[in-house]
Amino acid sequence: MGLQWPPADAVEDNLNLTSVEPESVLMDVDGPRIFTTRDRGLLYLWFFIDEAGGRERFLVTPTSERLLQQLDAGAVSVREALTLVPAWAVELDCDGEVSGCWRIPAEAISERLPEPGLTLNPEEEPLLRLRLEGAGLGPNGVPASVGRMAFDSAYSTLKNVAEYCFLDGGRGGRPLNALKRLIDLPVQRVAFSSFEVSFGKPASDDPLLAEVDEHALVELGEALSRALESAVHAHNQPSTDDEQLLLIQRLLPPRSGAVEAVSVSGSLVTGGEGRPYRFDREMASTLRKQIKRVAHEHTATVSREGYVRELDKDRQTFTLRTSEGKDIASFRFSDELFDIISDYFQDDVEVFVFARKSGGKSSTPEVIDIADRAPERDE
Repeated sequence: MGLQWPPADAVEDNLNLTSVEPESVLMDVDGPRIFTTRDRGLLYLWFFIDEAGGRERFLVTPTSERLLQQLDAGAVSVREALTLVPAWAVELDCDGEVSGCWRIPAEAISERLPEPGLTLNPEEEPLLRLRLEGAGLGPNGVPASVGRMAFDSAYSTLKNVAEYCFLDGGRGGRPLNALKRLIDLPVQRVAFSSFEVSFGKPASDDPLLAEVDEHALVELGEALSRALESAVHAHNQPSTDDEQLLLIQRLLPPRSGAVEAVSVSGSLVTGGEGRPYRFDREMASTLRKQIKRVAHEHTATVSREGYVRELDKDRQTFTLRTSEGKDIASFRFSDELFDIISDYFQDDVEVFVFARKSGGKSSTPEVIDIADRAPERDE
């Protein structure tokens, strides 16, 4: 479908440009496609829209050296750089002279702009990107709770997927501390087009990551992609019974509040290509019903009493035994419980353990709570 020209809602407004000579070409594909010009001390960013009848059409916005540095570093996406400030649609004739200029809302040509989050340099593409959408979200309207949701849901989902892939699945040998470092991705940038957080690749010089083979991140991405695909399939086929739905439940938007939809993208899940995975409240409502059913069928609670023995600090597991030394069960635990369980291990105190056991690969129960065993009362 051809682009309406001038774009909808365009208002003729001459920028009085005296020069359209590129100062810096940021992308060249059969000619400058993204470039900057400088006119009477003002810096402009140009983005090629299309060509018709020998005339080239561009979106032009005022910019700054600082914004261009952020664009080059991948801290700002191309779309953001073009929509942060007022924009003009500019047409150049076959001689490269301005033949038309209109002030427009950038949304008027949104279908011709790069995808949200796409950076100038492919090597700067985020490994994982979460975009939280909502009518009230913007540069001056993001509650702290929304930011916390973005970071917590990303980390929790990667943790779930890593445990599903690498722990208790017959493919051991990857130290838990190294896996924790692998999923603790560095924040690459935070943007306020709605609310978006991007995560980059783990540091290549991290000595802990030397203990994880080079395929671990690929396997993690493939498993996350399968879980996201399962969620899309489950929405279209409500009878789906797939344990992988449990892995991505933290990515679903809440029933109420500022966040109305969540999009997941990045090279980890799409290989740098394809559509984002987007979940709105309607999808989330359907998926939660299935997640509740799947959780009931694939998880069970476990309660045991005994003494914490055989504490493995690296894998964050321990064996619970009787006072006579007989094995009762093995458990794994989260970072938050590390100090508490270490104390019980050292103090030789009988404890009560309450844990959750999932089906499939994650067969070792995970501790939900642990406390001193209440002494029996004298009658």
